[in-house]
Amino acid sequence: MRTVYTTLTLFIRYNRSYVFASLGIVTLAVVLSLIFSSQHKSLIVLEKQIPSKASDSLALALKTDPIGHVELGSGMLKPVNDSDLSYKVQPDEKLSEIAYIFGMEEKYLAFYNKLPKNPKMQAGQIIIIPSQKNLETIRENADQNAVSAPTYASVTAHSEGTIPGNLEITAKLQHDGNAITAHFTVLNPINQTDVEYEWNLGNGYKAFKKDAYSTFRSAGTYTVSLKITDSYGKTTESNHLFIDVPHTATIKTANQYFITLKKPGEIFSVKGEVVEINSTRSYEAMAELIERSSRESFYKALKPGFFQIISKSDTEEFYTYLFVSPVETIHSERQDINWYRTQFNSGTISNCGPTVVSMGIGWALGKYVSVSEVRGQIGWTGDGSTSFEDLITTLAKNGVTAYLQTVNSIDDICSLIDRNKIAIILYYTGGISYVKGDPAEDLMGQYYNDTVGHYIIIKGYSTDRKYFVIYDPIPGDWGSNSKRYSDGISMIGRNRYYDAAELFKSLRRKDIIVLSQK
Repeated sequence: MRTVYTTLTLFIRYNRSYVFASLGIVTLAVVLSLIFSSQHKSLIVLEKQIPSKASDSLALALKTDPIGHVELGSGMLKPVNDSDLSYKVQPDEKLSEIAYIFGMEEKYLAFYNKLPKNPKMQAGQIIIIPSQKNLETIRENADQNAVSAPTYASVTAHSEGTIPGNLEITAKLQHDGNAITAHFTVLNPINQTDVEYEWNLGNGYKAFKKDAYSTFRSAGTYTVSLKITDSYGKTTESNHLFIDVPHTATIKTANQYFITLKKPGEIFSVKGEVVEINSTRSYEAMAELIERSSRESFYKALKPGFFQIISKSDTEEFYTYLFVSPVETIHSERQDINWYRTQFNSGTISNCGPTVVSMGIGWALGKYVSVSEVRGQIGWTGDGSTSFEDLITTLAKNGVTAYLQTVNSIDDICSLIDRNKIAIILYYTGGISYVKGDPAEDLMGQYYNDTVGHYIIIKGYSTDRKYFVIYDPIPGDWGSNSKRYSDGISMIGRNRYYDAAELFKSLRRKDIIVLSQK
């Protein structure tokens, strides 16, 4: 048995999604037995043209000289090989899909393989993937119009097309816990068979059939669209669909509670007996047991912050999300859901207006209406900015009582909180002091640098009237929105403490939107 030190790169395709794995030490005499339980699983093979005998289930060839690796980036696989690679076409696969995998234009791949316009691909057919150097040569020739006929690049597309001008798509959704599985279909009748479909599923994946399926698990809003191209080269793009996966605890569920305490030292109760706080069973520094009965336990909060409390009674498990204010405060709250929303990944970044409306609906009605749905109700004009009138109209459309009120002092806003109301305000972000510590631990101050007009919600105030308690829809970080407080679900932006004098001075207008709870 001879051992060869080389790199073997296998591409495994599962439902049109590609990953790659590299094996460092491979033997020439090796028996590979792969059993694929799904008809959608298959193996894509990159092989150098050397004599070999491969089974039908796994065509495999090793090259003892270094093989070009493949890098994953921007949803595409880009070959950087220094020699040509051969590719075995899979059933029902199109040339455009192969070109997409390797990050090159379809016309160059067709020209290199001397294929006609819109070729009919056969399963098992070998397509040569040009090396980087050869690909550059093809591009130069095409750009200089020096490519001799008949080639893909030299075929002139007809101006007429038979696909619909307005392409509409729809989705049927199936919910499984927080995950959503969607079946996407085309509403327009398309009788032409020679049509290429390219679905952008909004989660980094694409699909190339007339119907598409995808499961969305991570919280956020995914923008889905379809592009189709007919045999004449005419392309049409569809409307956009927004698939919204709610964040944890934003929808009412049994055995889930939210408690807000004015300050450390206050008493709170939970169902059953506490078994864990913030993933630790040693919670004596966070809460002190005061009294316990067969149905509930009473504790005194010892520290400020965000806490996820798991308690048990017999066979039931309860989740309590506790917030203990660092300074004595008055809050206007509800205890059944997390009504905080972020504008992150909500279809567009210009969504602070729709986000505060979504929060207002959650606070007033205990109802979940996604930010993207609110944006759809408001519409998009110009740069996407929204007015007070837009927000009030949309709140009313969703059953929330809201009205404009002029405020002349900090006390005017505090009196609204005393009457169990909240307020939507428009202010200038550059007027608020920046947080001094880690925003996940230090709640005092703004946690981002910006100088724009911005909507937020005032839902509380400190009893010394030095701070307003804020729900700010700007995410903790625009890249992944991964920053959380210590309870594991509350995002940066929930329960921020902004200097009341600074905030009042920064108001863009002296009237605010007042919301009432039903």
